Formats: sequence, structure tokens, C-alpha cells
Amino acid sequence: MKNKILIGIILCSLKIFALGGGNVMTSPTTSGQGNPVQQAEVSADSVFYNPAALGFLEEGQHIGISMYVCKPDYKQGINGPLGNTTNVEVNNLQYIPAGEYVYVKGGRAYYIGVGSMGQGGQLDLSTSRSLIDNVKLDYLAPGIVFGVAQKLDEKLSISLGMRYTYLYQNIEFDGYRKNRNLETRGDGIAPEFGVYYRATPRWDLSAKYLFRTKINQHASSDSQLLKNQVASRNDYPAVLTTGTSYALDEKNKVYLGYNLIFEDADYVYSGGYDGRENFSNSKEYMIGYKRVITEKIDINLGYTYVDKGANGDPKSIKEVDAKVYGISLVYHQNENTYYTASLTTNHYDSYNSSVISTKRRENIVGLSLNKKL
Repeated sequence: MKNKILIGIILCSLKIFALGGGNVMTSPTTSGQGNPVQQAEVSADSVFYNPAALGFLEEGQHIGISMYVCKPDYKQGINGPLGNTTNVEVNNLQYIPAGEYVYVKGGRAYYIGVGSMGQGGQLDLSTSRSLIDNVKLDYLAPGIVFGVAQKLDEKLSISLGMRYTYLYQNIEFDGYRKNRNLETRGDGIAPEFGVYYRATPRWDLSAKYLFRTKINQHASSDSQLLKNQVASRNDYPAVLTTGTSYALDEKNKVYLGYNLIFEDADYVYSGGYDGRENFSNSKEYMIGYKRVITEKIDINLGYTYVDKGANGDPKSIKEVDAKVYGISLVYHQNENTYYTASLTTNHYDSYNSSVISTKRRENIVGLSLNKKL
């Protein structure tokens, strides 16, 4: 009986925090933390948001590197059938890097980017149950995006690329009578297609569709019971990202964005295996603003509302709605080099029911360098 309770706690913890960390699925860079509507911006960071925008970059080689540090504050209460509650918490720092390279010539841009393709991190879990202790959970989803963008005329650019994701998941803990381990690996690749349209000199429109990434995963464990609970598929969802920007004048620019994340499909995040059959698509509503302070300094402000598809009945901490607030400063060292510093806070809705209680906050500090070689 104790062994079954232990296994249940571990599997629940695994599902709860499998997507812990910053909301990096659609905001993998420092620039996206300050102004979330990067799909409507033209920069080397467009590699991760909408590569079609790269067709409007100046000819030459462009590089970008970024790192942001996330301080999570997660707490999940799991109410047992006998009225007992297990609390699972995470609060250790997460480090999330990204980098890209773009080569532009004759209206054609070749690009490659390396970074995190999904939320995750190296998480130290603490629990309130004596049956389980010293829990370490790694959920890493590094990957590569690459492809080509082509500027068709002075108003229109398109892109075609691929996104490869490698999924690594490992949990170790001290449990009843012995230590336990469960390791899961998988990978997948999916195409993405983007369009960037410069409707007027002040007004830009953007759209990109990333197809679902099919990930077949394989598990190994010293516990056959744990191994048998791992789904053979753990797909990443298809994502439609859209955005628009409008320059009010030479110093002020506003952005609007909308992302639709198709999480209701079978096998997405192991959907169909963990009671998520009623989970709907998630939506992100974004607004951004850029103000040119001086010829060397810009300021960006951003807000995102994340409407998760739990239909008012989340099963874990990863399924609650969120409000994300961001600010960033951009320093232009010269016409070819600029630095970005960002500060972001993610406030997720609290939720309490007879089954679970949740608390989730994330504070993020980021730095990046962009340079035209």
C-alpha cells in the first residue's frame, strides 16, 4: 500500500512540474520577455517567433545571444482520499539560454537558432510526505530551429523552416525503503511556415504556423511500475502565432499579438493518458509598446494574458491562467550592436478544489546581445 501511495505521489509530481519554469514555449528570448509581440518585430530574434521577418533585415551576418534567469515559486497541494494532503514545492533558480545566427543576402535569409523549445528546467522538489524525499526533476527540451526566409518584394516576405526538439526527463528521489529513478527520452521534428507583410511604412502584419511535433518517448527505470506509467507519445502542440505593429510616429510604436496553442489534440503533453480529454486549446493575448527615449536607449513594456484550456477545472499547476508583465531597456552601443535587459513577472491564478490547490509565480531577469557582423 505504501509503495502504491509513493508511486502515485511521484507520478502526480511529474505531471505537475513537467512544464515548470518560464513561459518559454513562445517567449524563448530576453527581448520577448520585455515585449511579448516579437512576431511583429524585425530582428535576429525573429528566428524564434516568425522567421519571415528576417527577409527585412539588412544584408550581412547577424548574431544574437541571450540568457535569462527565472526564480520560480511553485506550490501544489494534492488532497488524498483519506483527507491527507501532500504539498510539492519548487523554488530553485532556472537558467535559460538562447542563441541565433542569420545570414542575409539578396533578400534571402538563412537562419539557425538554438534554445529551449518548451518549458522546463532542473527542478528541486520538496514534499511534506515522509514517504518521499530529496526529489530532483530534470525536464529539458533543447532544440534547433533552422530554415530560409525570402523577401518577395518590398512588402512581403515568407519563410519555411523546421523545428527539432529533444525531450529529456529524469526524476530521482528517496522513497520507501530504497532510492528510485525514472528517465525518459524522446525527440521529434516539425515544419513551420511564416508570412510577414509590410502593409504600409508604419503598419506590419505577421503570422506563423508551427505544426505539431510528434515525440515518441522511451522510458527506463529501476521500477517497472513507474516505467509502465510513462506514455509512449508526448507530443508538443501545433501553434499559430499572429501579430501586428503600428508606428505612431518616429518614437512610439504599439504591438498586438495573439497565439493559439492547439493543446486539445491527442498525445499533446501525453493528453489522453492523464485525464486531459476535456482540455481545450490555450490562447495568449499580448500587447506591447516601444518608446525611443534617446538615439541610444529604447524602453519596451509588455503584457500577456494566458487563457489555459482547462475549462475552469485545472488538474495541476501547469493548467492555470496567467498574467505576465514585462519591461526591458535596449541600449544601442552603435548602429551594429545593441544590448537588452529585461525584467518580467508571471502571476498565475490560484486555484483551490477538493482535489488540488495551486500557487505559481515566476520572476525573470534577462540579458542579451545582438550584433551585425
